[in-house]
Amino acid sequence: MQNVCLLGATGSVGQSALEVLALYPDKFRLFSVAAHSNVEKLADIAVRFGVKRVGIADATKVDRLSYLLKEAGKGDVEILSGTEAAVQLASDNEAQTVIVAVVGARHFCCSQGRKAHPACQQGKRRLRRRAASADRARKRSSDAAR
Repeated sequence: MQNVCLLGATGSVGQSALEVLALYPDKFRLFSVAAHSNVEKLADIAVRFGVKRVGIADATKVDRLSYLLKEAGKGDVEILSGTEAAVQLASDNEAQTVIVAVVGARHFCCSQGRKAHPACQQGKRRLRRRAASADRARKRSSDAAR
């Protein structure tokens, strides 16, 4: 079982990644998720997948996220906030795979002489998808599962 960190969980690419993860519950466990500001969708994902940690870039939304999680009986979920929340989640030792589904994900690259992201320095498997590529990947996963 691989623990997965999903950055950008509430966007279209993140939603596609969630669909694929849901197809293989015996292989992947969604351990942590991050989003920019959509706390309703983020809380729903956290509850549905039973994540341990969530990150919200917009720190002004922490109270609302905390309320939604507590209302759903998931008050034990750790909440990180601010611009470094995604980096902290991706660097977590318990997550073996990081899926980067955020706009402007270039800073997660580990090539072309750039300073490597901490998740890459730790040797984690890092997956990046573009929206069109995610649709193709979802179709291939569905076909393979049949």
